[in-house]
Amino acid sequence: MQHIAIVGASGYIGSRLATYLGRLDDVERILGIDVRPTPVKCTKLRFEARSVLDPLAQLFREHRITSAINLAFVVHPSRNREKTEEIDVGGNRRFLEACRDSGVEHVLYLSSHSVYGAHPDNPVPLTETCPPRPLYDFQYSWDKVQTEQLLHQFAGENPAITVTILRVCPVIGPHAADAIVALMFKPKIMIGVAGYDPGLQFVHEDDLTSVIAEFLRLRLPGAYNVAADGTIPYSQVARIAKRRMLKLPNGLLRAVMGISWSLHLQHDSPPSGLEFIKYPPVLDNRKVKKALPFHFSYNSEAALQSYLSQLH
Repeated sequence: MQHIAIVGASGYIGSRLATYLGRLDDVERILGIDVRPTPVKCTKLRFEARSVLDPLAQLFREHRITSAINLAFVVHPSRNREKTEEIDVGGNRRFLEACRDSGVEHVLYLSSHSVYGAHPDNPVPLTETCPPRPLYDFQYSWDKVQTEQLLHQFAGENPAITVTILRVCPVIGPHAADAIVALMFKPKIMIGVAGYDPGLQFVHEDDLTSVIAEFLRLRLPGAYNVAADGTIPYSQVARIAKRRMLKLPNGLLRAVMGISWSLHLQHDSPPSGLEFIKYPPVLDNRKVKKALPFHFSYNSEAALQSYLSQLH
């Protein structure tokens, strides 16, 4: 029977995952850890109000944790790079130490497609053999790669512990109102870059929780891309969302984003985030489909539609 710890259990993915795992017969206990109370009601769930920076080894031992998942990460862009890195990278270092010291057998980390960076020469699609090329000025991308390096080092030093890394494209679904991807649909006008109409990928929240549950059951090591089939041109995303598309020159957009970010007039993204609008990474999902007895229930467009349908 599985005893699973979820660090970051109160967030969008964490709460969905705890609910899903609570329905599985082979999951006996779920330890939810977060700085905020979890909305999940489940008899298998024990919640502890802790930070990823707190000592967790004793908690893991008390609950006889067999698999631990780290979802704790600063998602929204921050101007305090040092503090963000302390949570993203330092927090994961402490999480891994707790797993090692408490006898956890399987570590699963939710990484991001952003580790591949946003580059005009990125292969389409990107396989897991493509080297990570994060954007230094986009901290989310940079910190995900630094964290993955910690995980690879940990796996080499602790061969008895299985380490799984899931590189996930933007997650969306009916419960994604507070997800980072939902920000693009808040305004009535979506901003595009003149001369660019890239394909976007999504994965449905239910498909992601199913994928995570399968990896917890099978305990497969290594890195895996997680994305639904298909892409949607950015212009078509706007049409599906019933949003007007305003395309502006790259130089003008970069200048406006840089000034507004520096003056604290907007908090969505520094100017480096513009690269992900021009060159969003597109993931090859063949490895994960081959590894798991699972098929994605939603392609990218269906996943997007499932989110948009509850907005109208």
